[in-house]
Amino acid sequence: MRTRRHAFTLVELLVVIAIIGILIALLLPAVQSAREAARRMQCANNLKQLSLAVHNYASSYGTFPAGHLSGLKSQTSNSSWCLPNTDFRGPPWSVAILPFIEQTTIYDRFDFDKPFSAQDNAYLPEEPNSTISKQPLVALQCPSDVNVAGTSGASYRGVQGGGDTPACGGGAEKPYRVLYLNGTLYHNSATRFAEIRDGTSNVFLIGESCYTGNGMTWASSHKTTAWALPFMLAAAYLPINSIDADDAGYDYTSATFGSFHPGGCQFAFADGSVHFMPETVDQSIYQQLAVRNDSKPVGGWTE
Repeated sequence: MRTRRHAFTLVELLVVIAIIGILIALLLPAVQSAREAARRMQCANNLKQLSLAVHNYASSYGTFPAGHLSGLKSQTSNSSWCLPNTDFRGPPWSVAILPFIEQTTIYDRFDFDKPFSAQDNAYLPEEPNSTISKQPLVALQCPSDVNVAGTSGASYRGVQGGGDTPACGGGAEKPYRVLYLNGTLYHNSATRFAEIRDGTSNVFLIGESCYTGNGMTWASSHKTTAWALPFMLAAAYLPINSIDADDAGYDYTSATFGSFHPGGCQFAFADGSVHFMPETVDQSIYQQLAVRNDSKPVGGWTE
């Protein structure tokens, strides 16, 4: 008797491979979506911890930390006060809160009598601050931010304010390098809770930014040697995600917020809560939420 061999025909094999391919194609977006949801949750937790650190700083010192400290005095009557000068560059808010995010060891290594660098010490190579600022700090990095992974870059910026008219800027040559004084963390700020008259639940404190300047670190101070640029601060000036992160460079780091999360970015508000702000939000509302005392938006804000 002849015995029959059982095997797949070529057509059957191709059909099975096609079915498996279809199933993988269907599952892959779901897996990616689940991973992004986890990354977004971790990012929200980072913002929560940073906002709590700012609150604990305020409990200890009576005010929020300065957005960045500087020897340069702001002049509200002069719209070019932040342009080229040789003022002392002090630490940004991200350095001031280190003891409150369990990073006292790093904080104690800084020499606060020496300047802090603007761009990876290209302008201010003084030790020891230059070496310390090159160390990656995961607490200031969003897991979805591909630009900072494995670097000393930061995914979060203090909110220095917002509106159509900055307090000072880079002028006609650098129009998107802007400084504001109407937010919660800004140039030489010392904001008290009582000064957030719009209510802490209606005012931004810290926001996401995917705009990482060349050589910028989480300990970068401001740059005034060639047009103004506060590296660890940003403002609600341009719409969220309105600039391509790969093409922005550091000319746009202070002009808006954005992220690699689809559809918008997350903000920690002054009350410590964290909310996702869609990039389709009305521009006027977005700018108003960045201002601490303009009595807007009327009726508050809800997600």
